[in-house]
Amino acid sequence: MKNTVFLVVSAVVYISAIVLIALKIRDIVKYPDKYKHEELVAQGDKLVATKKYHIPFKSLSHQYGTVGLLFTLILTAIEALVLYGLQRWIFVNGSVIMFGTSVIGVICLFFLNIFIGMNVIPLAIKKPFFEVSTRDLFNVTGRNETYKRTYILLLITFIIVFPFTILGTNNYAYYNENGITYSKFFQLNETSIDYNDIETVKVNIHHDNSGNVDVFEYIIIYDGKEVNLNNPNTSVKGFTEEVFEIHKYIESKGSSAIEITPLNTVDCEYIADKLNDRQRQIVNYIFEGFHNG
Repeated sequence: MKNTVFLVVSAVVYISAIVLIALKIRDIVKYPDKYKHEELVAQGDKLVATKKYHIPFKSLSHQYGTVGLLFTLILTAIEALVLYGLQRWIFVNGSVIMFGTSVIGVICLFFLNIFIGMNVIPLAIKKPFFEVSTRDLFNVTGRNETYKRTYILLLITFIIVFPFTILGTNNYAYYNENGITYSKFFQLNETSIDYNDIETVKVNIHHDNSGNVDVFEYIIIYDGKEVNLNNPNTSVKGFTEEVFEIHKYIESKGSSAIEITPLNTVDCEYIADKLNDRQRQIVNYIFEGFHNG
């Protein structure tokens, strides 16, 4: 239910934002004089005439534009915390298994925030400093043209990146003492897996084409499906603490079989040379199989 509400609310926000930005663009095109701000531009000209810029900046506009970059970074940090909060406090009731999609969502928002932080916010603050900071954003003449280009690119970027952010937030997995729960991108309800329903666990190390260690895999098989729990979207070398905890939970139930691909010489050398003591302890424990007899 909570996934459905989240996706519906997000769709409303998405459509509403598109409409509002489109209306803003129409207003800019229909009433260009409204956005020329000639008095403000004159104040900006005076500032440019009296202030010097420093190396390595190519103009005063470039120098002042660094404040827009600061806006961008602050917005992205705030949004990252909001996305984390949505997953952690609304969806997740346990320890998160990171699949990397939330990070992708934050990266998408960063590109959107470039336009908001460096264009939209400075244009909205009608002060000479920020008027100057927006002058070299685009190769256009006139403040009204800067407005138009800004909001057109904002609309295009928003249409593209916002769905990735929302779907990435809706795609998560977590576990607790009862089992594993996950939600896929378009999933309206969570899927829960009881540890007793896990038929088989496959443990192995995947190698690249050169025979080198690539990915440590911890694959659970349930209801004919296979899922690698060991951070499949990252280049983790070793098993995560989360996978180790899940292994202990499955082990304690005593209802699952385990299939282990034996370590070869390359694997053993990698474990000995590349992993720290804690990582080696986890890998050795898991590769020993279940310890419940």
